[in-house]
Amino acid sequence: MAWQENGAEFYEMIPHIPSALERQIGVWVLTSGRNRAKSTYRVGPRHFTYYSLHIILSGELHLSFRGDKVVLKRGDLFCMHPDETYEYEINPSGTELQMAWIAFHGPLAAAQLQLTQLSAVHPYIHNGVTRELIAILDTIRELIAQQLDQPLLLAGRLMEFLHLLVVTSSSNDSSSSHSLPTWLERGKSYMDVHFAEGITVEQVSDWLGISRSHFSKAFSKHMNTNPSNYLQRLRMREARRQLLESTYSITEIALSLGYGDLFAFTRAFTLFYGTAPKHYRDKHCDLEKYDQVML
Repeated sequence: MAWQENGAEFYEMIPHIPSALERQIGVWVLTSGRNRAKSTYRVGPRHFTYYSLHIILSGELHLSFRGDKVVLKRGDLFCMHPDETYEYEINPSGTELQMAWIAFHGPLAAAQLQLTQLSAVHPYIHNGVTRELIAILDTIRELIAQQLDQPLLLAGRLMEFLHLLVVTSSSNDSSSSHSLPTWLERGKSYMDVHFAEGITVEQVSDWLGISRSHFSKAFSKHMNTNPSNYLQRLRMREARRQLLESTYSITEIALSLGYGDLFAFTRAFTLFYGTAPKHYRDKHCDLEKYDQVML
C-alpha cells in the first residue's frame, strides 16, 4: 500500500477485517502500519476502543497518560489501552521520529497483555524492542497487505508477537523499577478480585499484615496512583460496564459494587464520569439505538 501524507506525518496504514475464525480464537488484528513524523507531529488527547501498540524505530516521543508524562526513544514501545486517554508528540529537536504499530482487539487481548509489563497504569517498556519483534510485525503487515485468505497464519503470527512481548517483559523485569514487589502484587491482586465487596484500603493492608501508610506509599510509587483511587477506578469501570451491558437497576448495580446505598453510588459515579448513572445509561443507549437505525 502506498504511503500517504497529512499535515503531521507520512504514513502507511493497512486495515484488516478479521474472519469468523480469527474472532473464535479470541484476539485479532485490526490494522498495522508505519509512519515518519514531521516536526509538528502530535496526537490527542484521544482514546481508543482497541489496543494500539507502537514501536519506536528512531527519534524521540513524549507520551502523556493519566496525568503522567514519559520520554520514549528508539527501542522503546508503548501500548494504548481501550477507554484510556493519551497524548503523544515528537521531540522536534531530536532525530526523525519513525514508528511501526499494530492495533488488535478481542476478549483474550487483555489476558495476553496482563502477562507483560504493559498495563493501563504503565503502558510502556524501555528497551523492549528486538529485531525479532520488528520482523514479526513486518510479517503481519505484509500478510494483511496481501489480503490472503490465511486466517490461521495471521492469527499465529499475532500470537507469536504477543508471546515475544511476554518474553521481552520477563527479561526486563528484574531491572525495571516499575515491577511490583511480590507483597505489593498480592495487594493489587486482592483489590482486582474483591473490589466489588466494599473493601477498604485498611482491609487490604491488614490482609497483607502491614500499615496502611506503608502500603499506600509503596502502591503510589509503583502504580502512579494511590490505592483508594485504584479501587474507585475498578468500581467505576465495572459500573459503566453493567450500565451499558446489562438491564440491572441502578440500585442493584450500586449494591453489587459494595456501595451502601444508591445515593453514595450516584455521587461517586457523577464525580468520576461527570454525569449521573441514569443519564449516562440513557445517553449511551440512545446512541446505540441510533447506530442500529443507521446500519
